[in-house]
Amino acid sequence: MNTTTKPATPGPEPVVGPPPSWSSLVLPGAPPVPVRVHLPEGRAPAGLLVWAHGGSWQHGSAAEWHHTTTALAARSGWAVISVDYRLAPRHRHPSAVQDVLTALTWAHDGTPGTPLAVDGSRAGTPRAAGGSRAGNPRAAGGSRAGTPRAVGGDRAGIPLAVGGDSAGGTIAAVAALAARDRGLPLVAQVLAYPPFDPDCAAPSYHRSPSAFPQAAALRGAWRAWLGDNTATTHDAAAPDIGGGTTADRTRLYATPWQAPTLEGVAPAILAVGRDDPVHDDVVTYARRLHADGVPARLLRPSGARHGDMLRPDRPLLHQLAAALRELTPSLEERNDHERRPCPTRGPRPPLHRPA
Repeated sequence: MNTTTKPATPGPEPVVGPPPSWSSLVLPGAPPVPVRVHLPEGRAPAGLLVWAHGGSWQHGSAAEWHHTTTALAARSGWAVISVDYRLAPRHRHPSAVQDVLTALTWAHDGTPGTPLAVDGSRAGTPRAAGGSRAGNPRAAGGSRAGTPRAVGGDRAGIPLAVGGDSAGGTIAAVAALAARDRGLPLVAQVLAYPPFDPDCAAPSYHRSPSAFPQAAALRGAWRAWLGDNTATTHDAAAPDIGGGTTADRTRLYATPWQAPTLEGVAPAILAVGRDDPVHDDVVTYARRLHADGVPARLLRPSGARHGDMLRPDRPLLHQLAAALRELTPSLEERNDHERRPCPTRGPRPPLHRPA
């Protein structure tokens, strides 16, 4: 299959206006999960995007990714729920995936009209944004963070998606598979340069001795996350790769390569630079999705590099935001959705296929 870059379509204009407001919350769970919620100002969010930051599964936080998730919310018009998931090596797989699933379930289960902000009944427990996992000195109840705003979850017809960059993209992809297996409806998985192969065997990992991330360092990061169960195969039917299950017996994969099939998972929006070491992993994922009947859009911005989500002025973030805007239903379509029962299964709206 030819996976040449699909030209970015303009879509609706980027959201302009005041910077998004934000709140730091702790979501109920076992254990509770800290998140940072970014809400577009001056309008209801077009959708809810649960985001997992990068950092080789061992580093990073919602606070360190604040400028990235703020820019994503501002340019897309979506609310971005940035998850402070548990980090390796202290917390190995599947802890991070469980934390992202907690945030997805919270975003989905919200009753229409309840706040997606600081509010004990819906949003969990307000906390100081400078807590041990957030690292920001501003209090959650401050001038920008503390006004509860009524935003419904999936039951109000607002689209729900999962996404992440680098290692967070890996987490988001396997969370999308768990959501499929739980019957949790997602409109998309939005992934920026995710690595998928613990062996880092694809040719793109070895094209440049100076490219970031280097294969040896990334293999070490996989080992830190997976422990002694690091995979030595690229076989989708391989046995455990640091796998796990939830109380409801949902399988929590460590990489989509483990899944027997990708059929039924959320459509994918994928972004990666041509010279990124993980490039071939992302292209292979796009091909496997198409082979299993899942729409995938592959974006390869000119000059994009690994880590570009931390540079909000770069084209990669702008193109992902534009793709999110294209997913947003019109108000008329959303009202029509509210009048109809939500099917548990059925065809998904198509995304652009690579030519």
